[in-house]
Amino acid sequence: MKNIIKLFVLILLISNVNAENNHTLEIQNFVKRFYIEVLSREFEDTGLKYWSDTLISGENTGADIAKGFIFSDEFKNKGLSNSDYVDVLYIAFFNRTADSDGYSHWVSELENGKSRAFVLDGFIFSDEFKNLAHSYNIKANDNDPLITPVIKSFVQRFYTLILDRNASNQEVESWAFNLSNKSSGAADIAKGFIFSDEFKKRETDDVAFLNIIYKAFFNREPDDKGFSYWIYELEANTSREKIVDGFIYSNEFMELSKSYGISIEATNLNPTSSYILPPTYVVVTPPCREGYLCKNLSVN
Repeated sequence: MKNIIKLFVLILLISNVNAENNHTLEIQNFVKRFYIEVLSREFEDTGLKYWSDTLISGENTGADIAKGFIFSDEFKNKGLSNSDYVDVLYIAFFNRTADSDGYSHWVSELENGKSRAFVLDGFIFSDEFKNLAHSYNIKANDNDPLITPVIKSFVQRFYTLILDRNASNQEVESWAFNLSNKSSGAADIAKGFIFSDEFKKRETDDVAFLNIIYKAFFNREPDDKGFSYWIYELEANTSREKIVDGFIYSNEFMELSKSYGISIEATNLNPTSSYILPPTYVVVTPPCREGYLCKNLSVN
């Protein structure tokens, strides 16, 4: 059994590295196209790294990158006419040449006194730009809850390491959506799995319990000193809830979550959109908040 779990851990580690590498390449390609389509030149390494890192960390969205290039002195100094400006926006944000109706509309808006920032907003908050950003696994703007492969892999590892099974796409998507729009944090998913009926039914003893949470929350085998400490706490009747809190709010779990772009606590407690689920729901469910994932749910 231990060898099987170790194999699962190894597979998850390799999958996560591959997912992160692919995601980094996608983001770099997204940034590179702005150098070409907006600034009409190749990228420099420092600029590519800066913009890519801010997208990977979640500090910036696709809209932030767009504004950074369009409002840069380098682009302004090109002195483009209104019509040329609109041409650039179509290519950079829609990845196509302008259609005649759209082109005429935006040029007319500029000629009649609308600012270039106003017109830019029309592009970066459009479905077309959102679809372009999603093709690179990037959030288009702050209101866009993009579900990335990296976040999905974070969810999948909890099914594997805690519930000892693979998850359906629906199970992964429902958790990943909550993590993506910040209505759930890493603490929510950790507690959701450990205190689920499905995990409780495994009836793990203290040793097995600790082995599981070390792998799930720290991504490693237990160290002797730490393992002995937690066993002592459990034998002294410290609740598993308090033990789990000790792991969740540790620097190790915070760093693990951060490596997936996920914060420990939810930061958006009033999400404006919902994830549509079929009538029959899975055993492990995201935490239910009023008005969100709380209606018409039944458990298999």
